[in-house]
Amino acid sequence: MVDISRFLSVSVGSALALSVAASAAPIRVLMFNPCGPGGYIHPISQQTPLIKKMLLNPAAANLQNPVIPPDGFTVDSLGSATQNGTTTDGHNLIVALATHDVVVCVNNTAFTGLFTPTDQKAFLAWAAEKGHGVVAFHGATDDNGNWPEKITYFGGKFTTHTTAPVMVLADSTPANVADKNFQALSLGIPKSLTVTDEWYSYQSAPRAIPGIKVLSTLNEATYNPDSKMGDHPISWFRAPENGGRLYYTGAGHDWQYFRDTYWLRRQMYNGILWASGWSPSSTAKFIDPKPGALNSSSQVSGSSLLVNVDRAGAHAVEIRGLDGKRVAMEKGAGKRSYTFTNLKPNSVYALLVSTPREKTRQLIKTR
Repeated sequence: MVDISRFLSVSVGSALALSVAASAAPIRVLMFNPCGPGGYIHPISQQTPLIKKMLLNPAAANLQNPVIPPDGFTVDSLGSATQNGTTTDGHNLIVALATHDVVVCVNNTAFTGLFTPTDQKAFLAWAAEKGHGVVAFHGATDDNGNWPEKITYFGGKFTTHTTAPVMVLADSTPANVADKNFQALSLGIPKSLTVTDEWYSYQSAPRAIPGIKVLSTLNEATYNPDSKMGDHPISWFRAPENGGRLYYTGAGHDWQYFRDTYWLRRQMYNGILWASGWSPSSTAKFIDPKPGALNSSSQVSGSSLLVNVDRAGAHAVEIRGLDGKRVAMEKGAGKRSYTFTNLKPNSVYALLVSTPREKTRQLIKTR
């Protein structure tokens, strides 16, 4: 069996030089975008790019004193955020999980429909392993499928929603407030503030689900929910001592809410960092991008791929499948454009562009 970690764990040199250490170990994040068949597609076309930008450059997202891991993050994206997916998308996720630490479920309504029964079990098995993390928001609890284990794992199922400015309160349960996980997830977030979003109500009380601990609630006295819950959790987490971690927030209906709401951005950043299991260090520092870093871009046209590099040099441009097998490779000195044809349609590949000192990587999907 080919070890695909050899190429999928390479740090993204085109975005940040986050560490000078030879044995860099960035937190590997995978953004999973598709909604299942028949699922509502939220207006989130810019959600994944915004989260990626925030992780790769927290200062640009105006985060106030965030804890930053010394070796930073790598961020891959899988699947379309603008059209419904199929079980092929779910299987691609299962394959890619092997080389990532955290998967972010990006508003995936009808989540169940993206997985075969076998892949459903594989997803929950991966999520249960220590060192793995799942971060999910908003539509991830809006599911029209029959997967009760997923509902229990995610901590709730959507029933109704109301768009309004609402007072959000940090949970005050003493056992939660004293929990080190609660404290890490709440870092830099006000204990109460008013936030506008599309707010979910849930079929049953998330607080009653074993393993779920509440981070924040909605004050129902400050708006008129379609379905009153009384105790109305809106953000929560799952942190088994010897298992994988889950963070969920019901906010994030629209990418503009993410752009404009510091509370949501900071919760998402805290959640991804925490879900990775990384332990904060008081000496963690952010290092600016190094001058002249290699940048590459790709354009997919059917089964063809055009790769452009921002400067000429001794490049090695390589296409690999998610199974680790090399599909194509081209080397050039002085070239800035590389074209690959005859790739399989509707397939996911890893694109690697490297010089003797730098490497970049991204996941691409043909049409």
